[in-house]
Amino acid sequence: MIRRNTHEEKSLRLFELHFLKQELKDIEQYRKRCIDQEERTRLRHAAEIHSRALEDRLYREGFRGETVMALEWFPVAKAAWASGSVTYQEKQEVQMVLGELGLKDSRESSQLLGDWLRKEPPDALWGLWEQFTMARSRSIEASEFQDRARRIYQACFRVASASGGILGMGRISAAEHRVLRRVKGVIERAVACQ
Repeated sequence: MIRRNTHEEKSLRLFELHFLKQELKDIEQYRKRCIDQEERTRLRHAAEIHSRALEDRLYREGFRGETVMALEWFPVAKAAWASGSVTYQEKQEVQMVLGELGLKDSRESSQLLGDWLRKEPPDALWGLWEQFTMARSRSIEASEFQDRARRIYQACFRVASASGGILGMGRISAAEHRVLRRVKGVIERAVACQ
């Protein structure tokens, strides 16, 4: 003989199912928070920053521990885009600079920089780069920061000089000069704050 479930038994099962679904949802939220905290810790350590507000902003913009150092090279991409498009010579110069400075270590950062050379990064990242640069100037040794800042500026200059003029020699556009002045200004302020 088959026993049929009573109305009370069905109600109890539905009640238990409701709590089981909520418990599974809570477990998933906890798992996501743990992953989020791990990602933020990697981001903070990779960037060597101590500002929670900057960490939050970087995280919201999609930077992670593997990609955050590409932001240091953001002005190089903007120097390449300053004239409205990225030339073959500018792409080659960026690759040469990355190779000379040993910056191809992080595949994800190099890939992000490559993406910025294919599609212009948003101007909104200028403010984030400036904030990031100022924070880094206070968190790493002064001589190391100054060396890195010098290399970034030189890379921007080389990329800006890579094409233009007669046969690609001798001319930096007004837009490229604006990028160079902006980079230099931020670096000078950051060095002064050390």
